Amino acid sequence: MLAWAILFTVLFIASAYLLLPPTLRLLTAQGLVRENYTGKAIPTGLGIYLLLLAIGYGWIMEAAASVDWLREPLRSALVQGGIPFSYPVYLIALTAVGLTGWWDDRWGDAEIKGLKGHWNTLIRDGIVTSGTAKALVALAMAVWISFMTAGMELRGMLGVLLIPLMTNTINLMDVRPGRALKAFTVISLMLIGVAAAAGKAPGIAVYMFPLWVGAFMLFPRDLRGELMIGDTGANLLGFAAGSLWFAVSPVWLTICVVLLLALLHRFAERRSITELIAGIRWLSRMDRWGRTQE
Repeated sequence: MLAWAILFTVLFIASAYLLLPPTLRLLTAQGLVRENYTGKAIPTGLGIYLLLLAIGYGWIMEAAASVDWLREPLRSALVQGGIPFSYPVYLIALTAVGLTGWWDDRWGDAEIKGLKGHWNTLIRDGIVTSGTAKALVALAMAVWISFMTAGMELRGMLGVLLIPLMTNTINLMDVRPGRALKAFTVISLMLIGVAAAAGKAPGIAVYMFPLWVGAFMLFPRDLRGELMIGDTGANLLGFAAGSLWFAVSPVWLTICVVLLLALLHRFAERRSITELIAGIRWLSRMDRWGRTQE
């Protein structure tokens, strides 16, 4: 079984590597090109690449579950992983969040900034912007996963707060090359630590594997300012991290994370996160690491 797992990992990584260049060409041909903060025009919306990997991985898991000698080991790994919702449920939610992010990348109004700006447009003008739709879909998927998993108890209510906040947190970071993927990496490492303490690390590895592979493939080009993951990628990665943090974190830690993320969002509405990072030496060094323009 271990040999098959290693072979699958190698083949999946190779497939992800081969998929990236045609995805970049397709996005460029479709006009999905935006200026980054330096004014350079680069492909955006690379989150669709992450979504394709997650969907392909889901199909492979379904196919593996239909093979007699793979069905039981796979079921055992998922059960022991301790994730309270199935991969198909997780994938449906990811797809919904990813596609609304894609809508925002493809047709969204770049002039309206932040959650506050989108909500104000809805309340003042009665216009549902792509950003508002994106936030509502993420909230609906968070409600679905949280209440299906924990009901309308404290833990379920915390999930409804945590998952959208985590989703938008990665989005807040996606204003400099590599920053969103660095934030996702740090959150993933923390998530592994929390899951390991709860004996649920295998489940995190199974569910996050395609996104980790995709993030690894995008990371060098993102750092060089050659592409942007866009709202598609930021929302996808944030929602995945939030959902799985909710799945494995104890209530007290979830409360702490919700409060921390709420404070970060409050700060972001008033001031610049980039300025905050620049003012803290170790954060600034981490933020600038690997970035070729700086």
